[in-house]
Amino acid sequence: LMSRYGAGGASTINSFAVDNQLQGKFVTGILSHTTLFGIDYRNTSFRDAASGYSTGKINVFAPVYTNTWTNDGLNDDKAVKQTQIGFYAQDQIKLGRLSFLLGGRQDFATTDLDDRFSKSFATTDASACAQRQRRARALQAGNRRPV
Repeated sequence: LMSRYGAGGASTINSFAVDNQLQGKFVTGILSHTTLFGIDYRNTSFRDAASGYSTGKINVFAPVYTNTWTNDGLNDDKAVKQTQIGFYAQDQIKLGRLSFLLGGRQDFATTDLDDRFSKSFATTDASACAQRQRRARALQAGNRRPV
């Protein structure tokens, strides 16, 4: 005889995201700049709840199917909330055909996990700062490959 089990549940997810940018162009002496500043925000919440179900054992060689399933109760109930806000800046500096790219980004991110089934709560902070620099590239006239 083989035991039979099932599961059923409901999940919901809500998400909101926005990214705002401001771009400017200006010249300082022989250098031309294209700057980009931005802020992005994301908020996501997720909820998942599941219950287990069972029914009588079945003989796989001579099955007799029944539709009497018993709800064994809630076996998972989690809520997750993630919030992130990021600030970034970038400056592309050109001197003729030579260009430099400088940039940086700071993110503040948290994740809250509320496990209602096991009655536990945890918060994770994943905030980080990233910097980026690209080396100068010179292009030969008529040739698109960097020298």
